[in-house]
Amino acid sequence: MSELSSSQGRTWAQHLVLSAARLEVFLPAVEALAARDVQIMTLAQAGATALPAFYELLKATSRSLGAGSLPAAANDYDQFQHWLARPEVDGRLILLARSAEVYAGYTVLTRSEGDNDEGRLIDNGTATDRAFKRQGITLALRVRGIQQAQRLGYDSITTYTDAENFTMLALNEKLGFERAYVRTQLGSYEAHISGEEIGNHDEL
Repeated sequence: MSELSSSQGRTWAQHLVLSAARLEVFLPAVEALAARDVQIMTLAQAGATALPAFYELLKATSRSLGAGSLPAAANDYDQFQHWLARPEVDGRLILLARSAEVYAGYTVLTRSEGDNDEGRLIDNGTATDRAFKRQGITLALRVRGIQQAQRLGYDSITTYTDAENFTMLALNEKLGFERAYVRTQLGSYEAHISGEEIGNHDEL
C-alpha cells in the first residue's frame, strides 16, 4: 500500500465560510440540551474559576486532539496559563459545556496567525469527557462555536481532522465545511495535496 493510499499520518484540512454554515437542522437537538441541564458558555463567561476544571478536562482528552499547541498546553498548569496568554487565544472563542456542576466538554477556536488571514479562525479541537459521550454535547459545541464566530464578525474557520476520524469529517461536512487539501507527514517533509488530487487514492 502506498503512502497516499493509507490514512495513517494524514490530516484533512476542511474550510467553512461562516456565511454558508448549515446549522438550522441541528438547532432543535442543540437547544434540547438545555432541558437536560447542559449549558454551553464561553470561557470568558465562565470566568477564572473555571480554569482548573478546563485544564483537567484538557488533560483527560488531549490525546484525542493530535499535535499542536492546545494538547501541549495540557503538559502542566504553567504551560496552560502561558497558552491562554497567547495573542491568538480569546476566551470568547473557547466554549465549555457544563452538565450540572461538571464541565463535560470544550471547543477551542483561535485567530489565525497568517499575514493575510484576518477574519479566519483555526479550529484547535472539540472534545467531550468519556462520561458524557453520545449525548449530543460534541455537536452542540460545534454549532455554538460557529454561531459565536459569526457573532464576533469572523469570516471563516479552518479545521484539521485526522483522515481516519470519519465521524468528525462527516459532521464537519454536514455543518458546511468543505475539504480543501490533505496534509501528510513523510519524514520531515509535509506534502499538501488538493482534495481533488487525493480523491483518486481515498475512499473518504
